[in-house]
Amino acid sequence: NNRVYGNVTDGIQASHSLVIDNHSTDNRGAGISAVSTSAIQRNVFGSNFGVGMYLFPELGGPTSPYRENVVSGNTLGTVIDGVNLGDNSCNATVTCP
Repeated sequence: NNRVYGNVTDGIQASHSLVIDNHSTDNRGAGISAVSTSAIQRNVFGSNFGVGMYLFPELGGPTSPYRENVVSGNTLGTVIDGVNLGDNSCNATVTCP
């Protein structure tokens, strides 16, 4: 339940974590970058210079699941990788990668 903004890199960097109820905005990198086995839920990622969510597999492991997030207005897009478990909003639509 954090407010993260104005960082010179990614707003949130997570590894093997539950990331829930955060706002990550106006960062120079991604709103969040997370490696395998993180779970991303009920967050807002907006107006970041990078992508909203960058959820990449670690050493060939599974990508992180995400649900109930709002992702909008990020310069390089909404979501890279990850497993969409539903109820997300990407740029004001329910269609998230």
